[in-house]
Order: sequence, then structure tokens, then C-alpha cells
Amino acid sequence: FFGGLLFHLFPLLVSMQPISQEVSSLAGSACSSLAAVMLHVANDPSVALYRVCEHVRRSTPMLIQKKGEVEVLNNKLAAAVTSFQPASEVVLRLGQIRSFHHVRRRLDACLKVAKDSLAAAEAPLTRRT
Repeated sequence: FFGGLLFHLFPLLVSMQPISQEVSSLAGSACSSLAAVMLHVANDPSVALYRVCEHVRRSTPMLIQKKGEVEVLNNKLAAAVTSFQPASEVVLRLGQIRSFHHVRRRLDACLKVAKDSLAAAEAPLTRRT
């Protein structure tokens, strides 16, 4: 648009002929349009920066709340890991203690005696019937 206008105005400027009312009107319109575009371009970064600042202002409280929630969960997780580590070590050591094997054999023997006693106690009852 502006290139075409300047193409038409250039010969008039070179020849120093008086400028007609129509050309003067077109030049004024072009200058007004160019000024509006330049004003918009000049203000566009500041409008974009304002929008970014507004977004940050609105988002910050939510982000702070989420950060607090993450910290609480992190503390709970750290406490769980802290209590889990010693417990897991104790459980691993339990399998290595020999006395537990002896206790298990004794319990198995006791259970066998108890089953045999129950079977013996039930045997006379089944013979009577």
C-alpha cells in the first residue's frame, strides 16, 4: 500500500509540481495509517509484558499452594522411608537368626502332637457309633 503510494508521489516530488488535493489526502491518510501502525507496534511489547505479568500475578498464589502441598508430601515420604529402612533391615536379619529355625521346628513338633492328640481323642468316638 505504502510502496504504491510513494511510487505515485515520487514523480510529483521530483518535478516540484504543485500537489493536488487528492494526492495530499492520500498522503495524509497514509501518514495516519503509518502512525497508527507504529503506535501499535510500539505498544505491543508493553501489552504483551502486561499480560505476562497478569498471568504471573494470578498463577503465583496457586503455585505457592502447590509447592506447600508438595513439601508436606515430601516430608511424609521422607518419614516413611526413614522408618522403613530400619524395619527392612530387621526383617532381613530375622531370616539369618538360627534360633528362629529351632523355634519353628519345636512349633511344628507341637502342632504334630496336637493333631495326633485330636485324632486319638476323636478315634474312640468314631468306634462307638
